[in-house]
Amino acid sequence: MSGLGPGNDVPDVTQGPALLGVSVTMTALALLTSILRFCVRVRINRKVVWDDLVLGVAMLFGLIGAIMTLVEGANQENMTTVIKFDYLSQPWLSLTSALSKVSICLFFLRLVSRIRAWKIVLGAQASMIVLVSLIYCFTTLLQCRPLEKLWNMSVDGECWGMEVQHGIEYFQGAYDVFSGLFIALFPLMVIRDLGISRGLRLPFYILSITSVV
Repeated sequence: MSGLGPGNDVPDVTQGPALLGVSVTMTALALLTSILRFCVRVRINRKVVWDDLVLGVAMLFGLIGAIMTLVEGANQENMTTVIKFDYLSQPWLSLTSALSKVSICLFFLRLVSRIRAWKIVLGAQASMIVLVSLIYCFTTLLQCRPLEKLWNMSVDGECWGMEVQHGIEYFQGAYDVFSGLFIALFPLMVIRDLGISRGLRLPFYILSITSVV
């Protein structure tokens, strides 16, 4: 019986190398824009504020997650290693996304610092984003004991039912979408309270629409 291996006349349809290329490119672009942001902030304001610091931590976590993703992609012949680094990268990537959104919320907080209602809304939103992400991170790494059983089922131990983790993942994904929409639409919700004239509102509308798209 002949197997379906690399030597057979079966086209290789894997998109792994292309996806890795996109991942490396986007990570490099994010790093470059973050560095430029810090340079501009320091040059203009002579200081770095909280949203800058949180974004810097998010970028650091993103680099760690990207490195683990590269290790995962470079070991396609060893499925145990692939699964291992897939699981280990998830918390870092989740925290990267969460802290990036928190950084935006902190930026918005500076814009609406005199409007108490919006300060409460943004503070609650940022707190929930971090809380949901931490719950996802901890449950991802604690669903099996010992941890190694996540990627090596031959190890003695136990894991809770997959439906539990799937439920947490669905909730985290849904809240991720909700928080993203909130951040994208926030300029439209707050634009009147900022006292911006009608003639200057168009850039805010365009920014929100493109963010949603």
